Amino acid sequence: MASEWSSPLVFKTECGLIDEFPMTESFEDFGNGCWTTLGYTGGQLDEDCRWEASSSNSWYFAPYTNGAFDGTYSLLYSSYYHDPNSYGELYSPEMDMGDADFSALSFYWWNSNPCDGSSSAYESGTTSWIYVYYTMDGSEYVLSDSIKACGCGQTGKDAWMYYERLLPITHKGYKIRAVGSWGNSEIQIDQVRVKAFDSVDVPAVGALSQETDLNDVRLRWGGVPASQDSLFQLWNYIVYRNDVAIDTVFDTVYVDEELPVGNFTYYVAAVYQSGLVSETNTVDVAIADMTVYTVRLSVNLPEARLSLDTGVYNRAAGQVFEVEALPEENRLVFEHWLIDGQETVDSLVLHRVVEADLSVLAVFDYVEYPVSVSREGQGELNWEGDSVARAGSEWQLEATAAEHWLFSHWVVNGDSSTYLSFMLDFVLETSMEIKAVFVEEEEPQPEMYTLTITKVGEGETTPSTGEYTYEAGSNVELKAVAAENWHFVAWVVGQDSVRAADTAIVMTGDLAVTAVFVENLSNENPAACQFRIYPNPAWQNFVVASDEMILRLEVFDAAGRLVFRRENVNTDRLDVDVSAWPDGVYFVLVSDSKRQSAVRRMVVGR
Repeated sequence: MASEWSSPLVFKTECGLIDEFPMTESFEDFGNGCWTTLGYTGGQLDEDCRWEASSSNSWYFAPYTNGAFDGTYSLLYSSYYHDPNSYGELYSPEMDMGDADFSALSFYWWNSNPCDGSSSAYESGTTSWIYVYYTMDGSEYVLSDSIKACGCGQTGKDAWMYYERLLPITHKGYKIRAVGSWGNSEIQIDQVRVKAFDSVDVPAVGALSQETDLNDVRLRWGGVPASQDSLFQLWNYIVYRNDVAIDTVFDTVYVDEELPVGNFTYYVAAVYQSGLVSETNTVDVAIADMTVYTVRLSVNLPEARLSLDTGVYNRAAGQVFEVEALPEENRLVFEHWLIDGQETVDSLVLHRVVEADLSVLAVFDYVEYPVSVSREGQGELNWEGDSVARAGSEWQLEATAAEHWLFSHWVVNGDSSTYLSFMLDFVLETSMEIKAVFVEEEEPQPEMYTLTITKVGEGETTPSTGEYTYEAGSNVELKAVAAENWHFVAWVVGQDSVRAADTAIVMTGDLAVTAVFVENLSNENPAACQFRIYPNPAWQNFVVASDEMILRLEVFDAAGRLVFRRENVNTDRLDVDVSAWPDGVYFVLVSDSKRQSAVRRMVVGR
């Protein structure tokens, strides 16, 4: 049975004032009450118990106010630093709850500032907290479910949040502390109340049982059920022998070792974080003198494993010695147990009642697999042939190619794509068929380059226009013969031009050459005129600048098609618009007033 909720509690502060929380629907602020103000570096408490910041530090703190709550300035804690030593705090007077066994505490709280630090330029997402303390038997406890007091930034009654928790009643009072985040934490608390309970069921510890082994006692008990209620959150277990606490543990198993002969009584108590205690049943144990025999356990192979470590074990007369052999798949096979050098037992598990000293040997044998090593091509191996080898053995094969041969790969159990190093390492886990593959070295092939020959205008070239392949370093002779009423101007090789009709080039890479022919002009002078093109590459326009007056300008594309012509230019500088021309290589042919001609290679690119 529980009582009704009390009226709002009367709380006091460090200032010594006693203030009662009002019972109002508007959740007004609680009069002139103040909070303890610790750790502040500037300011003081005024006569009404409100904090006044000093002028030099006024931007650190907001003053406490006692007006009706409006969601803006009703602060219970305010600090620039997130400091556990700077907090707001209030505590209740001692309370008499009569014969009640337990109580419940409830209150409303509100904080305008969210936890992400967005309410102030100085905040960085540090969380505000509300801690609830109570005293019991002279000690102070804090509830483990302290409130993460993130605000919603709203105002009014709907923004308030509710807290309720069951507590032991054997306390003298409550204390509530608020620690804020960076900047202002506008935490407010209202309507703090309690109610009493006649009784509460404390979760019991599961049944206690015991086993004895020589002079050792092993205790086991059932753990307490998990609880979300802070009243019943487990702290630890205390083990009692003959009503004396002998150890504190956090598990549900305990071994009491090397006891003398005698009778002993045990029980286990669960201690909760709230200070409540529940106990197990009691068990009685009698320790008497026993005849003890030794069991010597060993294995014949170092890799063999058993359920028990090898060594000497003590067993009382009539006790059972049990051990299991653990053969390793594809490595070891269990053969038998050898008892005292004579008796053999074939089962994996040895179960033997001890009536005398025993010698137990676990006998294993290695699994063996066939291994075949061969080669294809010419080369040497550090091992080849057929053999049977022990499972788990480590192998390292090395292949050395003969002269004019190369190691290619290993073929391991049909896999020819994985093992490419001339060293092959493996641990034998199954039968193996291994072959080393060698291949003959190939004669080095000469590097080849492509020569592309094109022409602009009318004439013949040797070699004729087309693509040709030559070895690197080859010397290729070029010849150009102009058609009737045409004359040869130059070979254009990359960015260079060669005026000689008969010339030669060395193949140091892929090359493109173009023979340029132009129609004859009257009084044609085959000497080259001097002119410049810029910018090159061109993207919007290019300029032709000549030492002499330009008489004619022609532009051909890479296929030899005429794409631009200007006659009777009569200027030493000409600007040509290429904004509509496709990207590519062009040849610019200029004839000047002295009947001299020359060609330049130009690129249009964007």
